[in-house]
Amino acid sequence: MDYSLNQRGRASIAFLSDLRGLSDRFEARADQRARAAGIDPENLPDDPEQLQAVVAPVLEADPEFRVLRMCRDWTLEQHGKVAIDAFEEIRDEVEPQLQALQKGTATLNYADELQPPDYWEGFEFHKSTGGWDGHDYMGFVHGELIHRHMVNPSFAGMIYAVRKSVAEAAPVASPAKILDVGCCSGQYTQGIAEVFPDSELWACDLSARQLEQAQRYANEHGFKWKLFQAAGENLGLDDEQFDLVTSYAMFHEIPISASGLTCRNICAC
Repeated sequence: MDYSLNQRGRASIAFLSDLRGLSDRFEARADQRARAAGIDPENLPDDPEQLQAVVAPVLEADPEFRVLRMCRDWTLEQHGKVAIDAFEEIRDEVEPQLQALQKGTATLNYADELQPPDYWEGFEFHKSTGGWDGHDYMGFVHGELIHRHMVNPSFAGMIYAVRKSVAEAAPVASPAKILDVGCCSGQYTQGIAEVFPDSELWACDLSARQLEQAQRYANEHGFKWKLFQAAGENLGLDDEQFDLVTSYAMFHEIPISASGLTCRNICAC
């Protein structure tokens, strides 16, 4: 999809990306000081509370780590707002294209009576303003403007390659039917489709706006993805119909207070 950001939106996104990249230098320095203070990364406790008790006092006393955390927190708080503003500047240009891409080879089934889990309401996933459905084109805002223009440059342009490498590690050689749980706007789903081009690919998410962006990408590239709105804890599907069930970084987005229960529920499905 062809589009151009206006100068203000482009500059704001570039500023946040550059701030994130430049602040990374403090991470290496903080690691060096932590090692000098006696923290051995090879012998840290596995228990999160014990790990926090060992590491936190050292890092919180390190001024460079505090600068790093300040930069990271501020960019996360601002990136959703900045991306939404950048989108509104070009809405008239891109909205017809986005609407046209809802039609094509990929299908999207919305849940008629969706009962989302408690953690869904009021939580700003990825610290994006309003959460996954906080804007009528939040899928494009997050999947394209935030992910492609902010997140990917922070990882040296390798973030999509990393997702594809995870799909390549699947323990199934030629799965006929694949399910991607928690697909969001489809970045990992893209990697699955590239690794297994002949497989029937299903993908689900709670967010209608993110699923719509996944559908746009699939239609733009001629993929026949079967997208549907559902919670990973309750997919509403029959058992044993997929050769491969996979997910990427879903627990990274779920609130800490809910991640343990969610993991148990999904593993029991």
